Amino acid sequence: MTDTIRRRLLLLALAAGALAAPAAFAQTVYCGPGTRTQGEMGGGSAGTILEIGTQPPHVNWYRIGYSWSPKGEWYDPSTWKVYVAGTQQRCSPNPATGQAPAAPPARTAPPAPADDDDPPVVRVQRPQPPTSPGGGHTTTPPTRSTANCPAGAAVVDRQGRAATVLGENNGLCVVRYADGSVHSTLHWMLSPAGPGGAAKAPASGGGTLPVGRYTCSMSSAGGQFPITIVDGATYSDRGGQSGRYRIDGQQITFESGSLKGTFSRVLGPGKFGLSTRQNSSFYGVCNLKR
Repeated sequence: MTDTIRRRLLLLALAAGALAAPAAFAQTVYCGPGTRTQGEMGGGSAGTILEIGTQPPHVNWYRIGYSWSPKGEWYDPSTWKVYVAGTQQRCSPNPATGQAPAAPPARTAPPAPADDDDPPVVRVQRPQPPTSPGGGHTTTPPTRSTANCPAGAAVVDRQGRAATVLGENNGLCVVRYADGSVHSTLHWMLSPAGPGGAAKAPASGGGTLPVGRYTCSMSSAGGQFPITIVDGATYSDRGGQSGRYRIDGQQITFESGSLKGTFSRVLGPGKFGLSTRQNSSFYGVCNLKR
């Protein structure tokens, strides 16, 4: 090879190097949040820049979200090659690097969390059903008329409040009160109403309970147990233990036996309530098995 040829090849190599340097520099562009990216990070998957880190240890790092990692993964662009998707333009978090990439157009990214942890949970305020002055819901759930909850029946609850049965929903009787409020309750907590919506007077003038076996249902634990009214003054429990009781008007006093100390009241024909203290509400209701 002659000296002339060597000189020409050397000049060509120098010229190629001079042209390559500006080209390489031009391929580095500023990429901000919303830029679609691709590269050696993320297993080659396309992603979107969600955030440029401002807190240690992620200062000037990219948080890039993928379909398999929506909240994003952190990458140091000085270590990992981050490119604008579909191009050879390498991303830089420094705005002074150059203008933003022209292609492909950047997409709008969702707002980034304020820190490096998981995005904050968005708490949705769900609308609440309107309420009546008494605090009950005025909306009516879907119901169907059943033997336990016959639609249209006039009843009174354990507090003596008159209501109309709308039907049954999920095993509960849905009733509407005079103020328009709608409540769901267990069917055994309701008693048939008499004329004018008042509670029916107990059989035999309200001074006795019909003789027979009663099933007592507990609202607190959902359990049941039997009580047998033997006569007008004696009862027995499931274990056969006997006790005495008396009735004053509709108030029942258990003088001995397993129910001694329990407050009770006749609620209707073949129905009485049980409570741990004297009030108008009962944790258990006993119904005569017919």
